[in-house]
Amino acid sequence: MSNVADLAWREDNRRKSNGQLTALVLFAAMRNPTSRNFCGYWQGNSPPDPDFEDFDRPFAPA
Repeated sequence: MSNVADLAWREDNRRKSNGQLTALVLFAAMRNPTSRNFCGYWQGNSPPDPDFEDFDRPFAPA
């Protein structure tokens, strides 16, 4: 799915200069809050491992 989104974004913005594309990406990244999973990642902190205890159980809607 992310490949499709990437291709759509590139197609929509193909006529813009590299500076405009860089500004778009930077403003979009700065507009979002800090990720709780990747905060401090460069310091060796990693996101928690997913819990697969109920992975084999069939999905039951709430």
